[in-house]
Amino acid sequence: MGLRQRRNDRRQRQCDHRTPPLERPLEDEALRNGFRQEYNLTVSGGNERSNHFLSLGYLDDEGIVANSDYSRLSMRASGNYDVNKYLQVNGNIAYARGEQNALNISSLSNYSNPFSFIQSVAPIYPVYQYDRSGNRVLDENGKPVYDFGDGTMGARAYAPNQNPVASNDANRNSTLTDNISIRAGITVNIWDGLKFQANGGYDVTNINRNQFMTPSFGDAQQVGGRGYKTRSRMDTYTINELLTYVKTFGKHTIDVMAGHENYYYAYNYLYNAKHMFFDPTIDEFNNAIVMDNMNSYTQKTSIESVFGRINYNFDDRYYISASIRGDGSSRFAPGHRWGTFWSLGASWRFSKESFMEGTRGWLDNASLRASYGTVGNDAILDSDGYANYYPYLNQYSVENADGAFSVSKWYQGNPELTWEKSANFNIGLTGVLFNNLLNLDVEYFYKHTSDMLYNVPQPPAAA
Repeated sequence: MGLRQRRNDRRQRQCDHRTPPLERPLEDEALRNGFRQEYNLTVSGGNERSNHFLSLGYLDDEGIVANSDYSRLSMRASGNYDVNKYLQVNGNIAYARGEQNALNISSLSNYSNPFSFIQSVAPIYPVYQYDRSGNRVLDENGKPVYDFGDGTMGARAYAPNQNPVASNDANRNSTLTDNISIRAGITVNIWDGLKFQANGGYDVTNINRNQFMTPSFGDAQQVGGRGYKTRSRMDTYTINELLTYVKTFGKHTIDVMAGHENYYYAYNYLYNAKHMFFDPTIDEFNNAIVMDNMNSYTQKTSIESVFGRINYNFDDRYYISASIRGDGSSRFAPGHRWGTFWSLGASWRFSKESFMEGTRGWLDNASLRASYGTVGNDAILDSDGYANYYPYLNQYSVENADGAFSVSKWYQGNPELTWEKSANFNIGLTGVLFNNLLNLDVEYFYKHTSDMLYNVPQPPAAA
């Protein structure tokens, strides 16, 4: 026997006059069979010199709870074109727009959560108000009036003045997201293995979130309703230029690369909160009179890099690789922004040596390798565990103290900060045996980190 059947049986045995004979169970009012639909259309084509691709998509999911729906519209287009044997271009653009409604569950209680409420409240209590004749009570607009167990039509011991179906109908929690992603590139074949490439990428994400808690009942009734509005925008772009040369001379193969890259990140955030709403059906701030909070901030960071790499191998037996790069980060003070990192590695495929011919029947491949290199890290967290994009600056919080400024130091900056450096040494032996039946790896690894970046808590007296 299922939960719904047991509840119906219990309902029929009740003598409480507050339970009308035709009242649907709470779970039937709060939950539903949501319909989901998704459509996709793709078009592609091309010839010996070009190709293109276009896709469109639409998704609509009603959700199993009213006002918990999600819809998404997406589009992507890409193309590649060989202008001639020296020049190729490519591009890609994608857009997605998502609209989501969710349960507006207050952190103050679980009473607005229909799943928790269904499991906690006795099944004898109705969702709507009924008169003594068993007829639903209607408001002036002809809509059923919700029962809150507050004594108006009868009292409820559990969660008085709460009704998750009514809360879900009156409250709002919506999020609108727009994403745009653009990629473009150009390749120039200069001469016999010498190639130049330029690539660019741009991504932007806009998020608008609106939350509203009705003043008529529920968790926000005592303050006349609450409203929250959040706006955020994230922009990133990456641009790089690469010059490569790949050439084979008999048994010798060389691969050389030099490049430059710029990375930029920006995040803008705006938050507003008000309470005391006049019209319980309008969630706009023009309808509220008391400001609770308003704040905004902008975070920006950028990295510029120059780098180079050379790979060499002889007869697929001896390999040498070397690289070097310089990175400049805006997270550090001028004069400390640049760090230099390098690596050197070698590998010997000794299974191809003539003195290993007697092992060819059972040894497929074997190599010995070793490498040493350094890498950098510029990320540091604040005392709350969030990324700090200006750790070299003193940072302050500004509060209102009866119309006067109240300024306190929130973060102690360090202008001497620079790149965290990790030196890594690795040596290993790799073997493949018995026609790829057995793989063997033996490795030794050592890592040493210097100039480690971490947040040091400061005593209150330091402020």
